[in-house]
Amino acid sequence: MAIIATPTHPLADSYVTLAEANAYFTDRGDAALWTALTDNQKEKQLKLATMQIDNNRFFGNPIFPTVNFYRDKQALKFPRTPAQRFDVSSVPDTTHLVINQVINQPQYPDDLWNKGAIVVIEGTGRGNVFSITDFVASTGTFTIENAGSVVIDETSDVYVIKPIELRVKQAVYEQVLFNLNGAMERAQAQSAGVQSYSIGDLSETFGNGAGSASSGALLSPEVKTLLSGLISRIGRII
Repeated sequence: MAIIATPTHPLADSYVTLAEANAYFTDRGDAALWTALTDNQKEKQLKLATMQIDNNRFFGNPIFPTVNFYRDKQALKFPRTPAQRFDVSSVPDTTHLVINQVINQPQYPDDLWNKGAIVVIEGTGRGNVFSITDFVASTGTFTIENAGSVVIDETSDVYVIKPIELRVKQAVYEQVLFNLNGAMERAQAQSAGVQSYSIGDLSETFGNGAGSASSGALLSPEVKTLLSGLISRIGRII
């Protein structure tokens, strides 16, 4: 099954698309392990890295943390609150909608919401979520991915959700490289009780609890730096 990366989607399984990941790794000199994978293997790696990141506590709350009367909860931890609510002003066709409240507002520049999402929370189409592919500030027009099966109209109220934060996406890429370079094998060995191992001239000794997924220790040092300030060490995992 292909990746679903639309923010707040109930079936989302990655914070980045395959196209985004390929673009990122194009500029990396240490991406040979990534480029050697098939598309199916790459998607599995992106989903795994996302799952590992989500196995941490974060400050704040997901935008849709629970099942409610019109939609399922979001599958992933990000995006977090708040979300902005607007009234739909007009719907020129099935792939465009206009919100007058955002026209020529300095806080809403062109492309601000690209790769974000529209979630209908009241009126026609309630509960549906659509990816945003373009936003034009001068007209308040959003281009959305929509097969035309659901119609949004002037009765619809929506959340307009920004794209996943850049550092969260970068954390996925870096975690993928970490895994491809043997992190998962080391963690599996530790969970089986192995305290140290050696391969040729290389050796590694594990500290107590260093490989615990629930502690977040499976994250690479680069990922921990990227997510610094987002991860909470106390509270429920939500």
